[in-house]
Amino acid sequence: MKITFIGGGNMAQAIISGIKKNNINSEILVSEPIESKRKYLEKFYGIKTCNNNITAIKNSDFIILAIKPQIFPDIAEEINSYLGPYQTLVSIMAGITLVKLNEYLNHNNIIRVMPNTPAQIGKGCSIWMKMNHMDKNKINFFRKILLSCGTEIEVNNEKKIDIATAISGSGPAYILFFMESLISSAIELGLEEKTAEKIVYETVLGSAYLARNSKKNTRELIDMVTSPGGTTAAGLSVLNSLEFNKIINSAIQSAYDRGIEISKGEK
Repeated sequence: MKITFIGGGNMAQAIISGIKKNNINSEILVSEPIESKRKYLEKFYGIKTCNNNITAIKNSDFIILAIKPQIFPDIAEEINSYLGPYQTLVSIMAGITLVKLNEYLNHNNIIRVMPNTPAQIGKGCSIWMKMNHMDKNKINFFRKILLSCGTEIEVNNEKKIDIATAISGSGPAYILFFMESLISSAIELGLEEKTAEKIVYETVLGSAYLARNSKKNTRELIDMVTSPGGTTAAGLSVLNSLEFNKIINSAIQSAYDRGIEISKGEK
């Protein structure tokens, strides 16, 4: 399969890395306007690049739009008359619905997917939805691509992708922000930076594995750690007094609302 990426940023590179590491039979071409990035992609991934979108999409089986949603209308206007009916177009842009993709591109074979940055190490979570009546062989190949980057979840309602954008798409930043705070606190209390980082990384990783593999829910697992009058109870008391849950809910709601604004074309 010939795969063309329009845009060679972090998410495009994460997907390319997954394809390469899993030896998925494909020919990859990236259309990228920045020369230094093209040279990096060629050297690091051993792929072909160019700076012309129309040339790039010619004879491609898959065209992956790895661009910012704000520039999508311009890109769509540039390429829509060059798309063939056999080509499958994949969007990894936040907030751009299948209806809008179809409207701007005048194309019926479209998949919308929301990956996340852990895809860079094969631990991503990609939520996706396809248009009806698409070729099964193409869909199976697309699943292979997503599985090369981690987990894939197909949904049948675009609202679920909008929600996932706020949770899994933006979620790594929230978790890393929390980790950054834990590391800072550990350093302030007297730990060396490297020691603090190692403790936090392993604690977060271990907690995630525990939550995923345990038969207990997260509340039960929290209760397992929390002894009355103990250190964990003291820390949780502060988080509860500051309404930590409401802070998280507000952040998720704000991210979700922003995605809806983007879908309406608001800047």
